[in-house]
Amino acid sequence: MKKLFLYISSQWWGMLLLGAIPLFIFFLPTLIGRTIVSREAFLYHLPYVFEYQAALRSGSSFLWHGLNAGGFPVYTTIVGFFSPLHLLVYYLFPAIYAFHWLIFFGLVGAYFFTAKLLKEFGVSSGGALLGGLTYVFSQVWFNQSVINTNGVFFYPFFIWILWRRVKHPTWLWSFVSVIVLSLAWFSVIYPTVVFVLVAGFFFTCFASWYVARERGEYGRTRQVIVRAIIWYLVIVLIATAIGSIQLWPVFLTSIGSNRVNLIYPELSEHPFIPIDVVRFLLPYFELPLGVPFGSGGVEVNIYLGVIPLLLLLYGIYSKSLLARFSVFILAFSLAIAFWYSPFFWLMSKIPILNVLRGPSRWLFMGALGVGLLVGLGFDRYLRREGSARESIFLS
Repeated sequence: MKKLFLYISSQWWGMLLLGAIPLFIFFLPTLIGRTIVSREAFLYHLPYVFEYQAALRSGSSFLWHGLNAGGFPVYTTIVGFFSPLHLLVYYLFPAIYAFHWLIFFGLVGAYFFTAKLLKEFGVSSGGALLGGLTYVFSQVWFNQSVINTNGVFFYPFFIWILWRRVKHPTWLWSFVSVIVLSLAWFSVIYPTVVFVLVAGFFFTCFASWYVARERGEYGRTRQVIVRAIIWYLVIVLIATAIGSIQLWPVFLTSIGSNRVNLIYPELSEHPFIPIDVVRFLLPYFELPLGVPFGSGGVEVNIYLGVIPLLLLLYGIYSKSLLARFSVFILAFSLAIAFWYSPFFWLMSKIPILNVLRGPSRWLFMGALGVGLLVGLGFDRYLRREGSARESIFLS
């Protein structure tokens, strides 16, 4: 059995299959036609989906519809209708099946590229499997709509592409990076893309430093990092220019909306408060109103469970350079998301970032770090790199 697992997990298709099976079992009721969504998705997302499909099949314009007077700019953030995949799938299949199957395949892809990233840094197949699944299930909050799930997918996919581009700085990987990021602008709700871009900047710095050390170019580390950053900014600018087909109308519409020019108390609603730590284990836990920290406030959280949480703590002390990036990105997101964060106040003064409401949404950026640390922690436990006390603690 062990030999069979090792063989299957050593193949890319086997690694994909090992993650797809538990996700298929988890989402099976929705994949066969049952609708299980949040109240917000039921009242807000699904009606747009049906309108979008009706427009596609009737040959009429989907740039405006009767459910929202804002028309195209608002509509696109709910459906992602410029996505080539969405255009095809919603045209061919019934809306409710398309909606749920897109969520399923998006999460399978998110698992796969998280696992691929872990394997790039020498993590075992078991660690990659566990890390990928932890990342996907940590975002149970986001599994209620396609555009959110697309963000869960594009995040590790883009980071993996950046790793390949830094390690093999060819025109091909630069072109692929532009295409992937352009598709993200067309497929993902915009604030999530901004989180991915911030994480991508940090990862580019980390990856270029790592590659310079790996090649023994200690004297040229700074030049390697600067060159990688310049290329990253060029990729972002080109992809954003392509995405401006959607972004520009949204910008023009948002000028007069209630989502811009917000004062700090409005921007800082829904922070990560102390009681939200419990949600790492119980994702829907809330204290009643009237109790200190009652009713909670986070819009996005990271669900872990007991064993992944212990492995995460174990992975923090891994000697892998990937662990350093993961710890940084998790700590960075928590520092912004936390209650009365001075970092969030500072970011509220920066153009573009000053329209991103809800500090807890930044936790999405730390979710990938969580999955990576769990995978690293699993490998570290198997190799018993820690002290005897740590090993007993996880036994």
